[in-house]
Amino acid sequence: MKVLSKIAKFIHDANASTKTALGVPLIFVQNHPQIVDSTLILTAGRSTHRNHFEEEFYGDSSTVDFSHPERFVHTLENVWVTGSEGHVFFDANTILNLCPSLEGVSPKKIRRPVSLLAERVDDPVFILAGRAPGNRAHFLMEHLPRLVACLDFLKQQKGCKILVTPGHRSWQLGYLEKIGIPASDVIEGSQGAVFCKKAFYIPLLSEGGREVICQDRYYEQIRELFAPEQREQKTGAPIFLSRQDAATRRLINEDAVFGIAAEFFPGMKRITMSGLSLEEQLGLLQQAPVIIGPHGQPFRYALFCKNSLIIQLVPGERTSTNEYHLWARNFNSIGVSAGSTCISIYNEENLESGAADWEYKEEKLIDDLSRVVALHKTSK
Repeated sequence: MKVLSKIAKFIHDANASTKTALGVPLIFVQNHPQIVDSTLILTAGRSTHRNHFEEEFYGDSSTVDFSHPERFVHTLENVWVTGSEGHVFFDANTILNLCPSLEGVSPKKIRRPVSLLAERVDDPVFILAGRAPGNRAHFLMEHLPRLVACLDFLKQQKGCKILVTPGHRSWQLGYLEKIGIPASDVIEGSQGAVFCKKAFYIPLLSEGGREVICQDRYYEQIRELFAPEQREQKTGAPIFLSRQDAATRRLINEDAVFGIAAEFFPGMKRITMSGLSLEEQLGLLQQAPVIIGPHGQPFRYALFCKNSLIIQLVPGERTSTNEYHLWARNFNSIGVSAGSTCISIYNEENLESGAADWEYKEEKLIDDLSRVVALHKTSK
């Protein structure tokens, strides 16, 4: 099966590159006869998130507004779903263009369907695939809310399956089973194309870009389904989230940083999330009174932590031009809404590139953590 998947991927990539080179355009549409119905799920609105702890620490405003556009779940007939990001095609060159997160992708990188090689699904499917398919933070904060928002609607659709990103079903199952989706209802997409007789599609519930927060009610629903018993009394050790096993953006002086953090928070344990099951990850972090570490995907679990002090060490400066600052703010927003104290502190050095390893100067870290701990004591 892996060989066939690689062949399908190669042929579809070659097809996309060839058509682009020959000048065969992709036709982006928002309306099409094969969109046979649209059901309103979310009315437009805005939400405000405020981080009082950061405001006291930095002496400025840590308030951010998130826009929530109107959203419909669309019923589609006889469509192709292609590649890792789940692009929806009505024919060989006509593509659905409703989700802001999929805009700006180079045409030659969008796999166009090759109908003769397409896998076929006769059951109705909900298309859960989307941008950044292997990123667990994107999945939890952007894609899972899409499904949660449609759960009542999907209960009315007999035999509906969940179509997930190819290559990621194994770990996404843990999340889906938490919200009541059995493994038998989860099918994996194709690196090439899947032909669906009937499909349901809803774009991201946020505007896209770097500020991805959805309406609070969907995160609250996910929190209740994942962790109905929020741990207010912390019985575990402080946790340091390591990036030693990461492919990029490793903290060069992590050993020294961990040592300093352990001085401030005695008994601290350093863990790598990749070696733990979903249940183990949730259990450790929910019981931790303090969670600290270099910015990365594991901080998505702030969504499930109550009464914790969560400290992200972020490369770069605290400015809107720093994408890591924006994502750290997203994590802090869901952590504050869950009932934790969240703050990001910055090494305030220039970023060489998005994938570069970096360091947090030890003298600065000692000063920053001293101020965080002192403020946390007085704010209780």
